[in-house]
Amino acid sequence: MATEGAQCETCRPHVAEPACNGDHTGKDIPFYRITVGGLECFEEAIGLVIRAGAHNGGNPRVFAVHLPICESQEKALEALKTFDHGSDGGSIKVELVPEGAEAVVDPGLPEPDLSGLGDIHDWWCTHGAGRR
Repeated sequence: MATEGAQCETCRPHVAEPACNGDHTGKDIPFYRITVGGLECFEEAIGLVIRAGAHNGGNPRVFAVHLPICESQEKALEALKTFDHGSDGGSIKVELVPEGAEAVVDPGLPEPDLSGLGDIHDWWCTHGAGRR
């Protein structure tokens, strides 16, 4: 029995695990893992990461995009796969996890939230870029 003002186990807020963790290793839900290496062109790269509807799970350079994806996300992911500014420009690795999973595109899915595109610098800093 809870005393007045105290919260019982049912009402007490619980810390939830992040739904989309960039370091996610579960085998049940296929996802794209995007690993951003050192890049000269952060703004362009992170703009594509946001357009892909990516989520960061704590690692400032690793993001996840869970399937299915919509057509605009597919285009952003394809652009990330071919992102190339030469060997001095850095790297981006896009992997479909688990290995052998099939990418599923659903034209009925809503577009991802692009609100982060308003100020990419602040978005990047908020997602841990300062912690290298």
